[in-house]
Amino acid sequence: DIVDLAATPVGGLADAVKALTGGRGVDVVFDPVGGEIFEQSLRATAWGARVAIVGFAGGDNSRSIRANYALIKGLAIFGCRAGESIRRGAAVEATRMSHLYRLVAEGKLKPHVSHRFPVEQAKAAFEVLQNRQVVGKCVVTFEDAAVARESKL
Repeated sequence: DIVDLAATPVGGLADAVKALTGGRGVDVVFDPVGGEIFEQSLRATAWGARVAIVGFAGGDNSRSIRANYALIKGLAIFGCRAGESIRRGAAVEATRMSHLYRLVAEGKLKPHVSHRFPVEQAKAAFEVLQNRQVVGKCVVTFEDAAVARESKL
């Protein structure tokens, strides 16, 4: 399930998540946004959850993590700048990717794709991103372009 922040009252992320999880909260938070969304995400966690901080796309990286959230909820909080683990640990990258691909193949990891565009409509893909209409992922496909290129050969 997905919580659409555009349709959620300000400050209502934790309540929406708790409603979806029967009051339990989530086991994993992957936060590339930071700021107020990060604080709301912490309130939406279950006991013993893991929290991955990977960026500050929201622009506000000045907030501190409340130690009482980590203590009371038994949280494991870790941070890694996107791409940094690859630069520092390239040797284990193949193992990580293999594990991710296996999870996808087993149907355990299902990224939500809200928008899909052929490469010829790449501008429209950027527009839905800019207009904050994407929930999950926006995918640009190249299948039609490859077929057209092959037919011209």
